[in-house]
Formats: sequence, C-alpha cells, structure tokens
Amino acid sequence: MRKSFVLGSVLLAAIPALAAEHAPPEGWRTYRDAQTGFSIDYPREFKVDTNHDYAALGPGMDIHGVAFMVPSNVAAGTNLSADSYLSVEIFPRAMDCTPKAFLADPVSMHSVKQDGRDWFMATSSDAGAGNIYDETVYTLAGTAPCIGVRYFIHSGNIANYDPGAVHAFDRKSLVATFDKIRATLVPPQATTEGAIKGG
Repeated sequence: MRKSFVLGSVLLAAIPALAAEHAPPEGWRTYRDAQTGFSIDYPREFKVDTNHDYAALGPGMDIHGVAFMVPSNVAAGTNLSADSYLSVEIFPRAMDCTPKAFLADPVSMHSVKQDGRDWFMATSSDAGAGNIYDETVYTLAGTAPCIGVRYFIHSGNIANYDPGAVHAFDRKSLVATFDKIRATLVPPQATTEGAIKGG
C-alpha cells in the first residue's frame, strides 16, 4: 500500500485582507462548496472532481472533499501521472485540526509562514513498481470541521523510461501552481471567526 505525504496547518488572521491580497489571476474560476461553505480559486484548465474520496488511511477512515485534477496537457510527454491533483478535504471527526488527521504517519512536521498565514507542514513519500508518490497536506487551525489542502503528485521513475520517451515534469512549476491555488482558500465565515477568536 502506498504511503507518501507532506503536511501543513494554518492559523488565520484577517480573511478580508487576505482575499484581496491573493486575488486569483485572470482566467481562473471560483469553486464554492455549498455544504461546507469554503471557497477556492483554480485555473480553468483543471478538472473539478466533487466526489473526491481519499481512502489511503484504511477501512472506515475515508476523507471526502473536492479535487482539482492536473490538466492532461501538463502531464503529456512527461513522467507525471494525470491522476495528480490538489484537493480540499473535510475531516469532521478531528478533535484537533492538525496534519495527523489527514496522514497515518507524518514523517516530519514544522511550521512555515506563507501568504501571511502560519502553517504546520509535515512531509513523507513512497515509491514502488516504478511509481513515486508525494503528498503535501495543509490544515487550517481552528476550523470546524477541520479543512485540509492536499497536494498529491504521482510520477514515474524517469530512469525506467526509454531514453527520450518522456521528459521530467516541472515539479517546481506544478508546486508553485498548487501554492497559488491554496493561497485563495477562504474557509467558512463561522469557522474563520472562531479561529480568530481562538487565537
């Protein structure tokens, strides 16, 4: 069973200012979740999967949410798999909204300040049968239910391809795109206010 993860967690401060500072680029779309109340912007080329189900934690531990699939043209001709995605996931049973709610065994966890917010980040990866799995999960501290953003990057070992068959995908560019999407996440107003008061 594959296991590969990278994590993070965030304490919110001023959502109106944050949303204005991180306005999405022209040509992006906004996804608003009617049930949970969060919103997030994404490039229009990404396909939205509203039936996303993360099942790697084991039986009965599925985490549901919405995934934004990497465009096929980004993966074409590279060792990147088209099933790579960024997802926003909801973990209603979490007593404390930390990376541990989304990963079975986080290898490392540390804090990092990005986009004016403080995140806790943990990382891990795994490989098997020529496949490499890397994940990054960022959790929003103080949200109820707990909201997490997962980067799932699945690629093939470039050494296993015939010379010239494919080229290595641009990891730095892909992660930068994921970071830009994550920066636009606005949690439900009620949980945002709770996070600010709780801080």
